[in-house]
Amino acid sequence: MKPLIVLGVLVLGVVGLRDEKRGTPSSPAIQNVAAGSYLGNEINEWATSLVKFNLQDAQLPPYNLLDVQLLPTSYQNLYADAINFLIPDYRFQKYLIPRDATVFYSSGQQDDAAKFASEKRFYDFRRLFEGPEKAIPPGELYDRQKLVVLSAAMARASRGIVWVLMPREGIDENAIFAMTEWPELMGNDKVCKVVWVNKDNYLHTEVLWEEGDQRKSFPLKTHVTRIHSLLKHQIAS
Repeated sequence: MKPLIVLGVLVLGVVGLRDEKRGTPSSPAIQNVAAGSYLGNEINEWATSLVKFNLQDAQLPPYNLLDVQLLPTSYQNLYADAINFLIPDYRFQKYLIPRDATVFYSSGQQDDAAKFASEKRFYDFRRLFEGPEKAIPPGELYDRQKLVVLSAAMARASRGIVWVLMPREGIDENAIFAMTEWPELMGNDKVCKVVWVNKDNYLHTEVLWEEGDQRKSFPLKTHVTRIHSLLKHQIAS
């Protein structure tokens, strides 16, 4: 019986690797995330630990990392499923999304982000959580609190360079990117750079933040060409 068990484990491992290389999330996992069913016995310890950074700004209110434990149980379960889906095994650094391949959007540029992600073979919100089978019904997907929870999980599962499409004139305090995704990215030590992409010309980019810069609140209503200069690390005199 032992050889058969080993063979079965190997086959399952090969199938899992094949799905990961193909880059298409498996339908059951997406459905579990969509339904908010709890897959584990406890919420991922790393995912729920809150690493406190100084995100306060003299002119802007502090934007804090999402405190999962303060959410209603259904949203805690949704978050746990999303983290388990995006980071199957944190101890061995097994992530669903490759490095430098996460795409965020803000202020109505979700279609542009999806197009950019598709052309570059990156991962945007739609590719990760809707999937080819559209497992999340539209009425449920656009519940704002669900968007916040899933977006936070997506930011915590990002690594390397992160890409964002948003209006070049900037965004306001109602944007989920500013209120939720940005603080999560600032609290993620595996993210080394955040880059704005022009939806009309992918060669036109602007660095918004890079490793070594201040981990501060996102500058609201600020043109993308000015954001990096506001966040650059200031050397004490």
